[in-house]
Amino acid sequence: MRCFSSFLAVLTAIANLAGATFADDADGQKVQPIAVVKLDRSNPVSYAKDIEPIFIKKCRVCHSPPVTEAKFNLRTYQSLRKGGKHGTVIVPGKSAESLLVKLVGRTDAKAFMPPEDEEPLSPSELALIKLWIDQGAKPPAAGKHNRIKLQPLSAAVRLVRALAVTADNSIVAAGRANQIHVYDISTGEFTRSLLDPELKSSAGKPTKAAHLGIVESLVASPDNTTLASGNFGEIAV
Repeated sequence: MRCFSSFLAVLTAIANLAGATFADDADGQKVQPIAVVKLDRSNPVSYAKDIEPIFIKKCRVCHSPPVTEAKFNLRTYQSLRKGGKHGTVIVPGKSAESLLVKLVGRTDAKAFMPPEDEEPLSPSELALIKLWIDQGAKPPAAGKHNRIKLQPLSAAVRLVRALAVTADNSIVAAGRANQIHVYDISTGEFTRSLLDPELKSSAGKPTKAAHLGIVESLVASPDNTTLASGNFGEIAV
């Protein structure tokens, strides 16, 4: 009887495996879905504390500006609810009908996320997302957020992130931290700094710099008269 019971158990396992849905990768190979587990949890799932960290770790590389694969942006809760080129991905209260669960659970036959060569969601992470949706996919709680204040860079920050050479090979400009230093190529001598006289810190004090943040790019005009510098989200001429 023991042998017969074991045989039945093996047949049941094979039948369950055969009935599972598998997604196809780019090469047409079958990708095993994420295991479905049940969480022993009674308290509500928090988007900010439980769900968003999963997206940051596993999804935002491909789904956050400037890269938004399939026009799906996970930067904010609002953009998540908006969905992508295939429409909305969440049906509040119905995780089984939500495209997001099919994608991250790797049960969608056309696509899944993250890509096959990246770390997939763990069963507990998938379970959290499913439970959050089944609980209504509630937004993060409204609260007061501290306003970010830009402060002057420390004098210890001296790295050079950008260089530009004029067309006549007479001048080289170097973006050193948030300053722009100009040198004479023929002598190698420092000649001047390019500063923004109207640039002020968050405290309203003048700053002897070209940008508040680090200078990321520099380019000289063909006529050797103008220099353009770039900082995150900002261009100066």
